[in-house]
Amino acid sequence: MLAVGTNLATIRDEVEEAVEYARKNLSIRSETCQTIWYKLHEAPDARKSPNVLILAELILSLPFSNGKVERIFCDENHYNGS
Repeated sequence: MLAVGTNLATIRDEVEEAVEYARKNLSIRSETCQTIWYKLHEAPDARKSPNVLILAELILSLPFSNGKVERIFCDENHYNGS
């Protein structure tokens, strides 16, 4: 998924650039994490940090909790066990 020829130093540099852009241009303290990443994704310089944006999309696509899935399995075990 990462760009061809990407290494950790490149990703580190991209993260530093994204953080610097966010500090200068966004209200980090008053906006949600999703809003900040959306604005970073839509920023004019977004193409300079493709790997960071891919990582952000992956992280933000993960569920915050697996409680719903656990309830489904719990209910299934309850019905099968009775």
